Amino acid sequence: MGVRPEGHPWLKPVRFPRGGPAIEEYDFFQVAGAEVHEVAVGPVHAGIIEPGHFRFNCHGERVIHLEIMLGYQHRGVEEAMRGGPDKRSVHLAETIAGDTTAGHATAYCQLVEAFSATACSARALALRSVALELERIANHIGDLGALAGDVGFLRRLPIVAGCGAMC
Repeated sequence: MGVRPEGHPWLKPVRFPRGGPAIEEYDFFQVAGAEVHEVAVGPVHAGIIEPGHFRFNCHGERVIHLEIMLGYQHRGVEEAMRGGPDKRSVHLAETIAGDTTAGHATAYCQLVEAFSATACSARALALRSVALELERIANHIGDLGALAGDVGFLRRLPIVAGCGAMC
């Protein structure tokens, strides 16, 4: 947009830019020193999270710096939405991110309603609120479950003789 913050120490895009440098050519922050190592993760991850590349600079267990590069994958949703709204537009909005289906559908509907000066019914507002809260709760439960699973893998339990399983 031509706006450049004055004195910004390290201006970088929030998302991996379309048509920008390949991930191998990107200027990631680097830390050097004895026993400092870099861990690169992604763009493919388990679960439903969206693609992203993460670079951890670590000294032992201590994370010195984490750099997150989102938007690694471009699926063309913006281009597919052009010429709308039409029957498929809300469905495209729902597919933007797997963990925010209700959120993106609601945002799309609010946008169309604002541009068309259309008022939403009280029932539709109530249904949206319920869907948004259920989605939020599901995401929190999923995150808490993933955290519990990750923490559980950090502790090895002894095998009890004759048990044949972790006890």
